[in-house]
Amino acid sequence: MRCGTGTTSSSAPSTSCTSTTGPRLGCKEPAPVGTVHTIEEVYAFEPVTEAVAEAAAEEGAGRVLGAQAQVWREQLATSRQTDFAAYPRLAAFAEAVWSPGAGRDWADFSRRLPTHLARLDALGIEYRPMDGPRPWQQRPKVPGWPLRFDELGTLVHAPDGAA
Repeated sequence: MRCGTGTTSSSAPSTSCTSTTGPRLGCKEPAPVGTVHTIEEVYAFEPVTEAVAEAAAEEGAGRVLGAQAQVWREQLATSRQTDFAAYPRLAAFAEAVWSPGAGRDWADFSRRLPTHLARLDALGIEYRPMDGPRPWQQRPKVPGWPLRFDELGTLVHAPDGAA
Protein backbone atom coordinates (compact mmCIF):
# COMPACT_ATOMS: atom_id res chain seq x y z
CA MET A 1 0.00 0.00 0.00
CA ARG A 2 1.31 3.42 -0.87
CA CYS A 3 0.35 6.41 1.20
CA GLY A 4 0.67 9.34 -1.23
CA THR A 5 1.93 12.74 -0.26
CA GLY A 6 -0.53 14.21 2.17
CA THR A 7 -3.41 12.00 1.06
CA THR A 8 -5.64 9.86 3.20
CA SER A 9 -6.70 6.33 2.36
CA SER A 10 -8.34 3.25 3.75
CA SER A 11 -6.97 -0.27 3.96
CA ALA A 12 -9.07 -2.54 1.75
CA PRO A 13 -6.99 -5.25 0.08
CA SER A 14 -8.84 -7.70 -2.13
CA THR A 15 -6.83 -10.45 -0.46
CA SER A 16 -9.04 -10.07 2.62
CA CYS A 17 -11.84 -7.56 2.21
CA THR A 18 -13.91 -8.31 -0.90
CA SER A 19 -17.20 -10.15 -0.52
CA THR A 20 -18.69 -10.89 -3.91
CA THR A 21 -18.98 -14.62 -3.57
CA GLY A 22 -19.85 -17.10 -0.86
CA PRO A 23 -17.44 -17.77 1.96
CA ARG A 24 -16.57 -21.31 0.90
CA LEU A 25 -15.97 -23.32 -2.22
CA GLY A 26 -18.05 -26.45 -2.53
CA CYS A 27 -20.58 -28.31 -4.58
CA LYS A 28 -23.55 -26.67 -2.83
CA GLU A 29 -22.21 -23.11 -2.73
CA PRO A 30 -23.30 -20.41 -5.18
CA ALA A 31 -21.06 -19.90 -8.20
CA PRO A 32 -17.89 -18.12 -7.09
CA VAL A 33 -16.75 -15.02 -8.94
CA GLY A 34 -13.52 -13.61 -7.59
CA THR A 35 -11.66 -14.52 -4.45
CA VAL A 36 -13.30 -16.67 -1.82
CA HIS A 37 -12.65 -15.53 1.75
CA THR A 38 -13.69 -17.69 4.67
CA ILE A 39 -14.95 -16.05 7.82
CA GLU A 40 -11.74 -17.20 9.51
CA GLU A 41 -9.62 -15.41 6.88
CA VAL A 42 -11.65 -12.22 7.24
CA TYR A 43 -11.31 -12.39 11.04
CA ALA A 44 -7.53 -12.73 10.67
CA PHE A 45 -7.32 -9.55 8.54
CA GLU A 46 -4.84 -7.05 9.95
CA PRO A 47 -5.61 -3.54 8.62
CA VAL A 48 -2.25 -2.07 9.62
CA THR A 49 0.39 -4.48 8.45
CA GLU A 50 4.09 -3.84 8.89
CA ALA A 51 4.29 -2.63 5.28
CA VAL A 52 1.41 -0.18 5.81
CA ALA A 53 2.97 1.12 9.02
CA GLU A 54 6.32 1.64 7.26
CA ALA A 55 4.71 3.47 4.34
CA ALA A 56 2.71 5.69 6.70
CA ALA A 57 5.86 6.56 8.66
CA GLU A 58 7.66 7.96 5.59
CA GLU A 59 8.15 11.71 5.49
CA GLY A 60 5.25 13.42 3.72
CA ALA A 61 3.15 10.28 3.73
CA GLY A 62 -0.59 10.44 4.05
CA ARG A 63 -2.66 8.72 6.69
CA VAL A 64 -4.59 5.49 6.79
CA LEU A 65 -7.94 6.49 8.26
CA GLY A 66 -9.44 3.04 8.51
CA ALA A 67 -10.43 -0.05 6.58
CA GLN A 68 -13.34 -1.06 4.41
CA ALA A 69 -14.86 -4.20 2.97
CA GLN A 70 -16.26 -4.27 -0.55
CA VAL A 71 -19.33 -6.03 -1.87
CA TRP A 72 -19.47 -5.85 -5.66
CA ARG A 73 -23.19 -5.82 -6.47
CA GLU A 74 -22.84 -6.30 -10.22
CA GLN A 75 -22.40 -10.02 -9.52
CA LEU A 76 -25.25 -10.18 -6.97
CA ALA A 77 -28.69 -9.80 -8.53
CA THR A 78 -30.78 -9.71 -5.36
CA SER A 79 -30.58 -8.49 -1.78
CA ARG A 80 -30.74 -12.14 -0.68
CA GLN A 81 -27.55 -12.85 -2.61
CA THR A 82 -25.91 -9.77 -1.14
CA ASP A 83 -26.85 -10.87 2.39
CA PHE A 84 -25.37 -14.31 1.68
CA ALA A 85 -22.13 -12.86 0.32
CA ALA A 86 -21.65 -10.36 3.14
CA TYR A 87 -22.87 -12.00 6.36
CA PRO A 88 -21.64 -13.18 8.82
CA ARG A 89 -18.24 -12.20 7.42
CA LEU A 90 -18.97 -8.50 8.01
CA ALA A 91 -19.20 -9.26 11.74
CA ALA A 92 -15.72 -10.81 11.57
CA PHE A 93 -14.46 -7.83 9.57
CA ALA A 94 -15.87 -5.34 12.08
CA GLU A 95 -14.14 -7.08 14.94
CA ALA A 96 -10.89 -7.31 12.96
CA VAL A 97 -10.76 -3.59 12.23
CA TRP A 98 -11.98 -2.41 15.65
CA SER A 99 -9.81 -4.70 17.75
CA PRO A 100 -6.03 -4.87 18.06
CA GLY A 101 -4.69 -8.01 16.38
CA ALA A 102 -3.00 -9.21 19.56
CA GLY A 103 -6.29 -9.07 21.46
CA ARG A 104 -8.39 -11.02 18.96
CA ASP A 105 -9.43 -14.55 19.81
CA TRP A 106 -11.11 -16.70 17.14
CA ALA A 107 -12.47 -19.18 19.70
CA ASP A 108 -14.12 -16.36 21.66
CA PHE A 109 -15.54 -14.81 18.47
CA SER A 110 -16.91 -18.20 17.41
CA ARG A 111 -18.56 -18.61 20.81
CA ARG A 112 -20.25 -15.19 20.50
CA LEU A 113 -21.23 -15.54 16.83
CA PRO A 114 -24.50 -17.48 17.39
CA THR A 115 -25.88 -14.51 19.35
CA HIS A 116 -25.10 -12.25 16.39
CA LEU A 117 -26.64 -14.74 13.95
CA ALA A 118 -29.84 -14.67 16.01
CA ARG A 119 -29.87 -10.87 15.53
CA LEU A 120 -29.47 -11.33 11.78
CA ASP A 121 -32.37 -13.84 11.82
CA ALA A 122 -34.55 -11.33 13.67
CA LEU A 123 -33.74 -8.69 11.05
CA GLY A 124 -34.49 -11.02 8.14
CA ILE A 125 -30.89 -11.00 6.90
CA GLU A 126 -30.34 -14.06 4.67
CA TYR A 127 -26.77 -14.80 5.78
CA ARG A 128 -24.86 -17.99 5.03
CA PRO A 129 -25.23 -20.35 7.99
CA MET A 130 -21.97 -21.66 9.42
CA ASP A 131 -22.87 -25.25 8.48
CA GLY A 132 -23.56 -24.43 4.83
CA PRO A 133 -26.08 -22.73 2.59
CA ARG A 134 -29.82 -23.20 3.02
CA PRO A 135 -31.54 -25.06 0.16
CA TRP A 136 -32.67 -21.85 -1.58
CA GLN A 137 -29.14 -20.42 -1.30
CA GLN A 138 -27.55 -23.31 -3.16
CA ARG A 139 -26.46 -23.26 -6.75
CA PRO A 140 -24.83 -26.65 -7.24
CA LYS A 141 -22.74 -27.65 -10.25
CA VAL A 142 -22.30 -24.08 -11.54
CA PRO A 143 -18.52 -23.62 -11.82
CA GLY A 144 -18.39 -19.81 -11.79
CA TRP A 145 -14.98 -18.16 -12.03
CA PRO A 146 -13.16 -18.96 -8.79
CA LEU A 147 -9.88 -17.17 -8.16
CA ARG A 148 -7.09 -17.74 -5.67
CA PHE A 149 -3.77 -16.19 -4.77
CA ASP A 150 -0.76 -18.28 -5.77
CA GLU A 151 2.44 -18.63 -3.73
CA LEU A 152 3.74 -15.31 -5.16
CA GLY A 153 0.56 -13.42 -4.26
CA THR A 154 -0.68 -13.26 -7.85
CA LEU A 155 -4.41 -13.63 -8.45
CA VAL A 156 -4.95 -16.67 -10.68
CA HIS A 157 -7.96 -18.62 -11.96
CA ALA A 158 -8.63 -21.79 -9.97
CA PRO A 159 -10.53 -23.94 -12.49
CA ASP A 160 -10.62 -26.91 -10.15
CA GLY A 161 -12.12 -24.79 -7.37
CA ALA A 162 -9.07 -25.23 -5.16
CA ALA A 163 -8.64 -22.21 -2.93
